[in-house]
Amino acid sequence: PGDIVRIIDKEDNIIEDLPIVKVSKSDVTGNPGDIEIEIANKNRDIAGSISELQDRTRINEVYAQGATNLDSYHFMDNCDPNYPAVLKFYIPEETVRINKMLLSYEVSAFRAYSKAIAGGGAYADTTEDGGGMSTTTKSGGGTRTTTESGGSVQRTTSEAGGRLQTSGGGVWFTEAGYTSGFEATDRHGQHNHGIPDGTMLMTAGGTSVRWVESGAHQHVITLNHRHSVNIPEHDHEFTVPAHRHDVELDDHSHGIVIPNHRHGITLPNHTHQIEYGIFEAPERPSKVIVEVDGNAIPNIGISETDINIIPYLAKDGGGKVKRGWHEIKITPDTLGRITANIVTQLFVQSRGSGNY
Repeated sequence: PGDIVRIIDKEDNIIEDLPIVKVSKSDVTGNPGDIEIEIANKNRDIAGSISELQDRTRINEVYAQGATNLDSYHFMDNCDPNYPAVLKFYIPEETVRINKMLLSYEVSAFRAYSKAIAGGGAYADTTEDGGGMSTTTKSGGGTRTTTESGGSVQRTTSEAGGRLQTSGGGVWFTEAGYTSGFEATDRHGQHNHGIPDGTMLMTAGGTSVRWVESGAHQHVITLNHRHSVNIPEHDHEFTVPAHRHDVELDDHSHGIVIPNHRHGITLPNHTHQIEYGIFEAPERPSKVIVEVDGNAIPNIGISETDINIIPYLAKDGGGKVKRGWHEIKITPDTLGRITANIVTQLFVQSRGSGNY
């Protein structure tokens, strides 16, 4: 730069001597002869050089004061109403100005990376519950046959003998033509005791009568006695042959009464094999609460983009955003997962204790 070159244009009949202000090469190693030259129609003098140096000095002074920085904080975590997602970020003390701070987030289903973990034993006691009566379903009857078994000889225990007495006394009547346990003199109704019919008999008064064969009659026998029976010591033996039993079951149902009770279950020490994988819950939250340094942001949905959170950041006595740690808390109404991002634009001064 600074050299003078002559430009000759025969078509337009132009011949001028112009200064070179810039020389550049697009490929120094591969094609060093390919050179681009920038020329000007005005010669550079000392005044132009001084003006350029002043412009560069002013730019360096601005850079020395600081620079604008764009930064982002990305965050994702599972959460529920008792354990919200918490995002912490830091604003350095060298921050001169906070130009903007935007929050974006979205809600998705809870995500797990395994299904089982190791666990120890315990004693679990179920809650007590009232009793009741349960009735089994009615079932038809039928015939049930026991398995056949061989016979045997059974012997009763030997018992001592004894004496038995019957009650005493009674009256028996016999009639003609009737046979009972006691017999009359003749089994027929007509009998004569050996005297022929028509025989004349003398009476005690001196008169006589004709014997007529008698008719039916009866004898009265009165018995008053006891029977004594002596039973000696003895055994009873009976033989049971091979047999089976048939039982007829009618249609019926069973009623079972269950009193108030509880169940105790003892779980021994054990472990569960871990099943690896990514698993998501079937549901996701329907609403969330977003708090910035304890200040809730109103009227927000389950997914938002570029929310200006500067009004909700903690301030100092002069109304400026405090430097240091700040916290954003997102609480869902049920088990879920939060993915959030904060974009910051800060002007930070370059002066400091080090130069690394």
